[in-house]
Amino acid sequence: MYDRLNPKSPYYDPSFPKPIKLGSGENPPVGWLEHEADDWISAQAAKSRPQHPQTGATA
Repeated sequence: MYDRLNPKSPYYDPSFPKPIKLGSGENPPVGWLEHEADDWISAQAAKSRPQHPQTGATA
């Protein structure tokens, strides 16, 4: 998942949700907002499913 956040990675995805720091210090734990992660996953699923040209419905 961290590769999706790293602009130098071939797996970088600028649309991937940004983490939120859950503490302080040099290397604090991080988390993600559930609705942002869910929205990103839904968008990825929608991209992977072709739409029928006439109806717009997914397969």
